[in-house]
Amino acid sequence: MEKPMKEFLFNFQGGGFNTVMAKTLPGAKKQVMQEWGNHKSLRPQLETVRQVSQKELNSWLRLFD
Repeated sequence: MEKPMKEFLFNFQGGGFNTVMAKTLPGAKKQVMQEWGNHKSLRPQLETVRQVSQKELNSWLRLFD
C-alpha cells in the first residue's frame, strides 16, 4: 500500500518558512533541497523540516492575517 502525501513545514535561515508535500521525512528534505537548495537569497534549514498538522499550519498562517 502506498503511503499518503503529507505536508512538511521548514524554516529559512534568517526567518520565514514554507511547506513541501512528501511521503516521508527524508523525502521532504530532498524536496526542500530540490525546490530551494539553489535559491539566491533563501537558505532552507534542513534540521527544521517536520511534519505539520493542518491545525499547526493554520496557526502559522494566522501570523499573516
